[in-house]
Amino acid sequence: MYLVFGASLHLPTKQISALLNIEAWQSRNENARVADQQELNQSLSNLEMNHQQLKETLGVFLNGQPENGLTVFF
Repeated sequence: MYLVFGASLHLPTKQISALLNIEAWQSRNENARVADQQELNQSLSNLEMNHQQLKETLGVFLNGQPENGLTVFF
């Protein structure tokens, strides 16, 4: 069975089905990529917030060094 598109384009229905499957896969893939990116952004924001809280908890730096004299790298 063939479907006719205009005067010159004839595609078997199996090819059309395959194209629709590819489009559906691409759509699911894009949706998953967007969700992953949002989750990554949230995780990075949480990490940045935790980093700031850790710096504050360890005791505010004086001239680039913590008050207890230990060198801590951030």
